[in-house]
Amino acid sequence: MPQQFMHLDAAQSAFFQRELLAVQKRVYEQPFGPLLADELIPANTSIDPGAEFYAYDKITQAGMAQWLASGATDLPRVAVSKIRVVVPLKSYGASYGWTVQEIRAAKYAGLPLSDRLARTARRVIDTFRNTKHLLGDTSLGWSSFINDASVPVGNAVNGLWQNAATTGDKILQDINQALTDIRTTTKRAYQADTIVVPPNAYTKLTTTARGASTDTTIWQYFQKNFVGDVQPKLVMLEDLAGIGAGGTDRMIVYKRDPEVLEAAVPIVYSEEPPDQDGFQIVISCEGRIGPTVWLVPIAAKYIDGL
Repeated sequence: MPQQFMHLDAAQSAFFQRELLAVQKRVYEQPFGPLLADELIPANTSIDPGAEFYAYDKITQAGMAQWLASGATDLPRVAVSKIRVVVPLKSYGASYGWTVQEIRAAKYAGLPLSDRLARTARRVIDTFRNTKHLLGDTSLGWSSFINDASVPVGNAVNGLWQNAATTGDKILQDINQALTDIRTTTKRAYQADTIVVPPNAYTKLTTTARGASTDTTIWQYFQKNFVGDVQPKLVMLEDLAGIGAGGTDRMIVYKRDPEVLEAAVPIVYSEEPPDQDGFQIVISCEGRIGPTVWLVPIAAKYIDGL
């Protein structure tokens, strides 16, 4: 039986509930986006929404195989250094709604209820999640994608990409060295497939010719001559500008894989049933998340000095 709302007759209440379903369907099926956190960080949505804390293991792997002599028993041991980390999960929310008169007027005119407020609520919920997963929250002890203490950090071999004296070949050397560092540190267990840079570096790579005698950009040259299993993807992230050592720009090179990092997302987006507050009908919206966690931080590297 349709819910009856105060100050609305039966026909107006039924109209509102039909319209609300249509609005919610559009909001759920067409979320605000795209969001960089969703592109850069695999989401773990398997966590129960009732959980108050999220525990994960931060792992450093070591060891390698070797040839065996006939009848050998002294196999090399693989060592795994594991640190147990427990962090809180937090809910956050927003709401939207209509006045009783707005519903009456829409019913009278035969017009659908506007979904503008609902879309705005979805947008602020998604944007909040995006910001917390990229930047973290020090008040909660949450780590971040762009500045986690466990991720190795180093300076670019050449750096100063905006300097006129920094050639395309020097910039390519910086990128290739960062990729090599991860392969070497992990003994090829992990190979970076994503390179994230601030706007100035992105523009430099994608619009600047590698040299005076060619119109091939630095990034086009890198793509054409890349030697490896997976060609890295280039992504621009504004938040990397000026966060490196000495206020320099930072580059992040890493393997985008849920084995390496993940964002805890027990609830992506949900809406509660409509609740009447005087002459307004309000829909409460909720998200619930934990931090971005680097499970295998040695599969990434921060490069400062760009």
